[in-house]
Amino acid sequence: LQLICCSVCLCHAGLGARGHGEEDFRFCGDRNQTQESSAIFQHGPATISIENTAQALIIKRPFLPSRRNSYYKYTLPPTLGRYRFCIFWFESNRSLQLVYGKQSIPLGGDTSSSVPWGQESQKTERTRANIFNVSYIIKGGKNTSLDAKAEYFFPASPESMPVWEQDVEEQLSTLASLLAQPLAAAPGAREQQRLRRKLGQLERMLAKVELEGQNQTFGEATVHATVLRVQPSRAPQPLTFAALREESGEVQGFTVDLPGSLFMMVKEREEVVEHRVLVMDINRQTMFQDENSSHVLGDKVVSISLVDTVVANLSEPVLLTFFHDQLPRNVTPLCVFWQENASGSSGSWDSSGCTTVTGSSQTQCRCNHLTYFAVLMAVCTAGGLFLHFSLLSCLTWMGIEGYNLYRLVIEVFNAYHDQLLLKLCLAGWGLPIFCVVTILLASWTNYGPVSIPIYESMDGRTTNATICWITSPLVHNTVNLGFFSLVFLFNSVMLGAMVREILRQNKKGHKLRHVLALLGLSILLGIPWALIFFSFTSGVFCLVSLYIFTIINSLQG
Repeated sequence: LQLICCSVCLCHAGLGARGHGEEDFRFCGDRNQTQESSAIFQHGPATISIENTAQALIIKRPFLPSRRNSYYKYTLPPTLGRYRFCIFWFESNRSLQLVYGKQSIPLGGDTSSSVPWGQESQKTERTRANIFNVSYIIKGGKNTSLDAKAEYFFPASPESMPVWEQDVEEQLSTLASLLAQPLAAAPGAREQQRLRRKLGQLERMLAKVELEGQNQTFGEATVHATVLRVQPSRAPQPLTFAALREESGEVQGFTVDLPGSLFMMVKEREEVVEHRVLVMDINRQTMFQDENSSHVLGDKVVSISLVDTVVANLSEPVLLTFFHDQLPRNVTPLCVFWQENASGSSGSWDSSGCTTVTGSSQTQCRCNHLTYFAVLMAVCTAGGLFLHFSLLSCLTWMGIEGYNLYRLVIEVFNAYHDQLLLKLCLAGWGLPIFCVVTILLASWTNYGPVSIPIYESMDGRTTNATICWITSPLVHNTVNLGFFSLVFLFNSVMLGAMVREILRQNKKGHKLRHVLALLGLSILLGIPWALIFFSFTSGVFCLVSLYIFTIINSLQG
């Protein structure tokens, strides 16, 4: 009767133990308790072992180095008889739970149960006793029964092997030494891939390293890594992390602000016992070089990730603030993230999903996802201004050409104007200069680096390119589209007038000649530029219109 009652209680206790999430390993058996006894939890090799004696039920697994000089002792129920017990292993927070009859014990969770070695003799004679009705199950497998024995060993898989602090420090030291080696000015894709593979191994180690406390920082000057443990709650709070201030270097420090909604989003997907946030501070750009050899502020790359979770399209942005000296006025900071290509052999900097807020001595990145972040430094204001000036000049001279053709065809006998060429040059170059200078005076940041999509793969991944252009979509649409619309309307009117005059003077001419003349005039006056309006569409139609636009307008010169 006692066994039945204990089994029923075990079901409820077991559910309580698994309330945080499904266990990854479970061992159950029956134990005959013939005298007052205890449960002992102590350090062991890279296995989970269960040993039964008349005096104690002994459970072993690897301990943190600082705890290996002690063990944990728990008093078991005083009533004698047969007890059903289960041991649960939760990989998510790397914890063991013992359910013994009605009693539920988180092994190693209560420091008050810790007993230093030597305080109590561990050489007490123990009488080994078998465990009956034994079964175990590993997550994803099936329940397996075992013969009655006094001791059982369950070797850990490579994925569940414990990771200690010294393991992480060794990996960090190896990575730092590789980064410190003199490399070519532009490291090859294979070299970068090798370094990023090492970085990936480090991240996997940090994801499951055994921590002494709530948070822990590892590393040296080149690479720092911090693991933040966040306990789940009904109303998750924002999380703020501030890196240590650095007196030297372009970047003196940075802060990370994670919204509470980040942890709420994860909680809605699945129940978790602990969130683990990884923040890595990498002070060498060696493994993040794109084809343009772009330079990032202070050679600093910051990685933010949530273990076992891909975070994207957040409703509240992640805030990453870099503190630095005042930047030169000809340099435009741009918040970017590293995007690897499909093969993972190389990558590029992209600003999609990130907004840059600049200050005199700080730059804040507001992004809707988590990955590797940096501040891209572009000698880009001048480049964007010159490119915009070139476009406006091209459009202005198209309008001037329309006016000039109208004079030659319509005003045949009144075509001479004093200093006409000088006036046309003043209009053709002066008007674009006036526009770009006005835009620049309105805001110095109106010109700078802009990320645009240039390729979309079959799996939906987009490859972007960064160019120096107008950073404000409002300015871009208002000035460029407005300017082109006026030129297009003016040249359309000029073309209509010239076609009417040509047809009037050549009523009996060849129609083919008229068609060719009309086609030539249309291209000369930039009428096919109207195809640019179709670029606002999407899909194949947009791509086709851009190809036609490029091919036809190449004939304009």
